[in-house]
Amino acid sequence: MSDNPVTIQRNRLDVAMELTQLHIKQFHILEEEEIPGIYAQYYALAHCLQKDSQKLHEFLPQEIRNKLYK
Repeated sequence: MSDNPVTIQRNRLDVAMELTQLHIKQFHILEEEEIPGIYAQYYALAHCLQKDSQKLHEFLPQEIRNKLYK
């Protein structure tokens, strides 16, 4: 048995699914018809950010960005 933690690699499908689940819980989405559209939006976001993670920095508050770029 190893004490080293295993790194879990998640792809954009996994990320989109997790974000969709969080969205449904947070905003109490009850209409089943809304779920594919919500998933598609999060999948598109994950796809774009996988190609260029710098775009994610645009969503961060300026205070955090300043700490990252010191």
